[in-house]
Amino acid sequence: MKTSNIILTSLFGLVLIFIVVIQLHFKSVLADKENNMFELKLDSFTKLKVESGWRVKIENGTDRKITFSDDSIRNLIVMDGSTLILNNSNIDSIKKQITFINYQIKQITMLGNSSLYYNAQHIDSLKINLYGKSKLTIQNSENEDTNSNKNEVIGEINFLNASLSDQSGLWIHSDINFFTGELKDSSSCSLTSKVNIEQLSKSKTAQLSVW
Repeated sequence: MKTSNIILTSLFGLVLIFIVVIQLHFKSVLADKENNMFELKLDSFTKLKVESGWRVKIENGTDRKITFSDDSIRNLIVMDGSTLILNNSNIDSIKKQITFINYQIKQITMLGNSSLYYNAQHIDSLKINLYGKSKLTIQNSENEDTNSNKNEVIGEINFLNASLSDQSGLWIHSDINFFTGELKDSSSCSLTSKVNIEQLSKSKTAQLSVW
């Protein structure tokens, strides 16, 4: 084999090795980024305001903390008295994920295009205000499996007041002792358990489903 061919073959092999090394490096960086969770511990707050572009989860736990996978959103988390605010960023197309663990939240306001999952076995009192295309789901933290036994306790809300506007949506998979609400515009509300409706007003275009 000519010397020039040997050199070309060697260079080609080195290029292939370099490409493989780069790919493995990027896969390792991405894996570390996915597994790296940031924590933030704040004093107790009772109100949560969520602006556009968030995916929020509220759940029970032993330690009170806030977790998120991207440290760049830390500056978007603001405390204003008893209200924690998740501010909107300049990049609405990227959903920001955050989890609140062991916080007793009494009032939730959601704007724009955000989603929230509230996992709790018992909620004493909760006030909800939804706007834009925001979506909120409440379910029992011990019964998230759709194939679970129907006789299993699915959770309970003592008092719930909900005000929905625009194209927002609310889904509740818990029993409600006292429910009051207002469904405006083209909003939708789905109640899939035992509900005692004390007072409810609904626009002609709003949707209410009670199972």
